[in-house]
Amino acid sequence: MRPGDTKRTIAEIASAPLSVLEEPRDLLAGGLLWAPTGGTRVVREQAELLRERLRSAAVAAGYLYGVPDAERVPPDAAMKAELDFRLASVLHGTAEISPHEASDGGMWAWMTCRMVPELVRWRFGGETTTLERFGQNRQRNLVSRLWWRAEYLLDEDAADPYHLLRTLGEDEQVQLAERPNTAGYRQQVLALLDALLCMFDPSVHRN
Repeated sequence: MRPGDTKRTIAEIASAPLSVLEEPRDLLAGGLLWAPTGGTRVVREQAELLRERLRSAAVAAGYLYGVPDAERVPPDAAMKAELDFRLASVLHGTAEISPHEASDGGMWAWMTCRMVPELVRWRFGGETTTLERFGQNRQRNLVSRLWWRAEYLLDEDAADPYHLLRTLGEDEQVQLAERPNTAGYRQQVLALLDALLCMFDPSVHRN
């Protein structure tokens, strides 16, 4: 999304009820800015499939679609952790996004503003959700921060390549993901985590 369209859209949805944000919308209507070279343009069917996968992940974490706003249950810490894990797994495991594409804040803003704005509002709560959770900041946008955590913590040799997203708490993930000198080297991160996990429990290994 173009920065101007992003700000305008966020102003419209940051305080909107979840029931309004759940209403059908054209995911590819207006305000999109395509890269002049490289990449494959997403088609409507792909976008809608990804939205359904993300919504299904949210339902598995406790989100309820189609209920009155007064009956909504704000997520507790456990539900937020489950939501983050499931969204990260879907985004990184099925969306076929390259690190180069993932560095584009406009793509993430499109996802949060057009595809699943209700999940941003539910996850972070409050009368108004801050702009950065919808916007182009890679470390604050809901889906961007989760994709990058999955990228940094991917353990390709494990039976569950995303198990570290469950093993580590929010604070530990933030410390790793927001330190570029560490997060940019996956094998270094995995070796560090292996040492730390074994320090607390010698019987524990990543694999």
